[in-house]
Amino acid sequence: MVKQVRYKEIRFQCTGLGRAQGQSSISLSRCPKPQSCYGCNITPLEVWHEYFQSNFQKPSVLTLVVNLRTRCSPPMPRHSIGNNFWGAIAQCKPNTEVVLHSLVERLKDELSRINSDLVEQMKGEKGFLKVSEGLKERGEVYSNPEADYFAVSSVCNASFYEADFGWGKPIWSCIGHAPVLTNQAILMDTKSGDGVEAWVTLTEEDMAIFERDPELLTFASLDPSPLETAA
Repeated sequence: MVKQVRYKEIRFQCTGLGRAQGQSSISLSRCPKPQSCYGCNITPLEVWHEYFQSNFQKPSVLTLVVNLRTRCSPPMPRHSIGNNFWGAIAQCKPNTEVVLHSLVERLKDELSRINSDLVEQMKGEKGFLKVSEGLKERGEVYSNPEADYFAVSSVCNASFYEADFGWGKPIWSCIGHAPVLTNQAILMDTKSGDGVEAWVTLTEEDMAIFERDPELLTFASLDPSPLETAA
């Protein structure tokens, strides 16, 4: 039986994410908008943390899509075409109490491995072998039928709010979703640049628990008005 899927917008203000700021040492030096980039690094961990807390009986795996353009040496042009990405993976064991700080460190470690050296190894005659080895490792991680998998992608700093087709810049922009996909989130910075919107897709059962999580509700708003978001 196919489970029903629910899609919800969750808005995080950078002030609401401040409780994690002292715990994070993720470098923002290469980001044109450090505050927004910080939020885009912490937000998937916040979402995953709250989701894992409601499903702690199972092992959980987070996959964060990483843009390789800025990790090349020298960096690739920002608007270069192609699927230039790789996945950072973090895992949690079942029935364990996980604090946000530990998730930050796990993600930081994984992100540090996706660097210019890795990109260079993916090039040339041996590049196919390197990519194949990486995909094989990920296949082993994803082969556990008992685990919960959560995927996060981001379009933060993609300048959606700078687009002008002749009738002015948008007051609000959003990402579409596929109703058949679940356990995923897409991140997008707010128009004001001081927050991040997470478009989260979960099953009806999981969303019913997730959207009522007291900790989540202390630093995020659910399905805010587009006019409020654009303010």
